[in-house]
Amino acid sequence: MRKGGLLGFALFLLVLFIVGLVGLTLLGLGFLSFHHLCNCHCESSLIEAGEVREIGTYNASIVKIARIYGRLVVEGGNSSPVAIYSNLPINVSQKGDKVIILCKECSKYRNGEIIIRGNLSELELGDVLGKIEIRTPLKILKTEDILGEVETYSPVEIFESDDIMGKVIIKVVGRVEVGDILGELKVIVPSGYGVNLEIDEVLGKVRNKAKGEKKIDIKISDVIGRVEVVND
Repeated sequence: MRKGGLLGFALFLLVLFIVGLVGLTLLGLGFLSFHHLCNCHCESSLIEAGEVREIGTYNASIVKIARIYGRLVVEGGNSSPVAIYSNLPINVSQKGDKVIILCKECSKYRNGEIIIRGNLSELELGDVLGKIEIRTPLKILKTEDILGEVETYSPVEIFESDDIMGKVIIKVVGRVEVGDILGELKVIVPSGYGVNLEIDEVLGKVRNKAKGEKKIDIKISDVIGRVEVVND
């Protein structure tokens, strides 16, 4: 075989090795997240969560949620206190302007739900298994270790995400930085806006349909699946 042929074949093997390594890493991260959150509770052994009730109101603009199993809905409100409703045994605490919601026993329940109403500026999500619906504008949305669906129905200024298995639909007006996603990512930017798209280690389809003179910065890395950027 000629030297050029050997070199090309070696490069081809190197690319296959890198792609395989990235895929195994992402699958491993996803498995660890799922195992940590769910711990394999059978459907028949789960406890019915019951009716949603008010947990309390808090004077805060930042909410951090971790170790949640179920459906999360974040809505806007006319009043400044943040109201929290749930049918899960959540623990709520407050540190300054931040409300922290934790739940160590949520994986034992089915049909769990958390509803947050209020004027928030920032939302942080970690170790969540389920569906997340955000129906209020946010300045900052941060997500990490999510297994399920994330969708924003109102725009966020900054979206930062790491370790997601599932489907993400995000409306953004400022900046996006995403890493370690296995599934589908759709970024919706305002009409008349294009994007400065930076992509690293994406295995799958990438489609950028956003057009406009104004630009939004989007950085995407370590993704297996489908990435789409469109105008609203």
